[in-house]
Amino acid sequence: MASAAVVAPLALSTVKRRYPRLFQEFTLLSDREKDGTSDFGNDDDSDFFSSYARPVIDPATGLCTRISLTDFTQPLEDNGDDCAMATSSDANKFNIFLWQCLIASETGSSSIGGDACRQYDLLNRALDDVLSLAMATTTTAASVATAKFEHLLGWTAAATNHGLHALLYRGDPDRNRTLFKAVGDEWKEAFEKTTACNNNNGSNDKAGIVSEALRKFAIWMCESFQKLLKDAKKEYGDHAKYSFNFIKQTARRVPKGPASVATAAALPKNNSATATAAAATAAQLLCTNEVTTVVIKPMKDFKLGLGIGQKGGNSAILVNSIAPGSLFLKTGLKVGMTLKSINGKKYRSFAEGLALIKGAEGKLTIVATTVTPIPPPPADTAVRSAAAPSAATASTNVIVSSNQRQQNLILSTNSISEADDDEPKPWELDGWVPQRGGKQATPDMIRKELQKYIDQCKADGTMNQSRIITKMGVNNNTFRRFMNPKTYKEQWSATQNGTYWAAARLLAKVKYENEKAKKSEGTAKRKPASSSSSDDESSTKKVKAILPVS
Repeated sequence: MASAAVVAPLALSTVKRRYPRLFQEFTLLSDREKDGTSDFGNDDDSDFFSSYARPVIDPATGLCTRISLTDFTQPLEDNGDDCAMATSSDANKFNIFLWQCLIASETGSSSIGGDACRQYDLLNRALDDVLSLAMATTTTAASVATAKFEHLLGWTAAATNHGLHALLYRGDPDRNRTLFKAVGDEWKEAFEKTTACNNNNGSNDKAGIVSEALRKFAIWMCESFQKLLKDAKKEYGDHAKYSFNFIKQTARRVPKGPASVATAAALPKNNSATATAAAATAAQLLCTNEVTTVVIKPMKDFKLGLGIGQKGGNSAILVNSIAPGSLFLKTGLKVGMTLKSINGKKYRSFAEGLALIKGAEGKLTIVATTVTPIPPPPADTAVRSAAAPSAATASTNVIVSSNQRQQNLILSTNSISEADDDEPKPWELDGWVPQRGGKQATPDMIRKELQKYIDQCKADGTMNQSRIITKMGVNNNTFRRFMNPKTYKEQWSATQNGTYWAAARLLAKVKYENEKAKKSEGTAKRKPASSSSSDDESSTKKVKAILPVS
């Protein structure tokens, strides 16, 4: 059996040309290595110093090729024939280089801290390179889509195989969520813009196509990364609660009119649970509306009268207010909408979007979106459309439906039930915004409520301030900056501080738990007498009496 061919890793000169942003981060790692090794001195008699302490320099770039004992010149190990990601592929070479960078960033050569920040910077800058795709091989839009797919796979494989311990444990949660959401969104687009073929060589001779095996491998790798992030909360605490959605979910509209009659007739008879589930699914469907607004901004410093804020913990910009006399006052742009693009450019962070708005002069085009629920069809449509059941089962349905209506009434009266604990809470979802009076809560509101909560916890001895800061998952410096309103010239700037979102989530959770405790106390006080249990038993007997014998 012939031995596998030796595959060389990415040369630093190639990294500099193809991935300039990642190369900048590697330069910082190299500088740390040079500074760290210079501290050891020059002991020629020591094998350790002669082998490891002295930096190995790449002649083409002048950078270290070995950082923290990680050798970037070592040939790549063969992935084997069973792996869809070929050893010599761009995806694999990018994967190995980024993975080695993450390993080299863990401690730094001179034992400096900040490994979580370095890992974030490496992943963020590598993602920038993937999205820009500044490579000579990409000549068409379709080939760019293929190249992006492969490099996203390399990015995800590197992050998953490394484990990102420092980033998930000590990194800024809000900044991490923004990064992971950006990667997930890019994967949704990548899966949509590439087509799978049946060949297994993963060649790019046909633009926009990846092999079926590579596509399946990418899905498996994304699922592995998804599990890594999901398990982070269990391993590191509540602050490390992350999600990773990489497949676009398409909601199916419930047909109306004659189509709904056919759908209802196809359902099993007497299946009230199925009908209820279908109605619940229809109630959850959302419709996204897009609005394009064009105004003329006379000069860069012109005041637009547009109040904006950061939506949730991500980078999206939310319209909070439109002042009287604003250029947007009589346009389609409304409060509550989310800005999608500014002058044809999609922004990747709140700061970038804000800079695009402030830097615009002349024609300013803003595309914004709003999400509205699609109303469900009438609840009794399916019942009227279905064939009439027999008399015995009809009686059963009457009793069951009556009991179901009574149960629904109890659930609607008590807004918090035990079943709710299994569902994600609003503040745990991406894009959640704290609301007060139908508008986004201002930083001043969150600041006052948080201080009141801290004072209350101190008074009853449940928690001190340090404990609350730890519970929120922020550091002391970030917390102090947020709690001092004089830090910000304009109060909405405080939404860029992670404490705003961490505090809002904590306050929402505390409110939920307090309401749940009150409901539990009320239920205990209104516990029915023993006679009611006998009524329940008789009702049960009634139902059983009319049920058809199987």
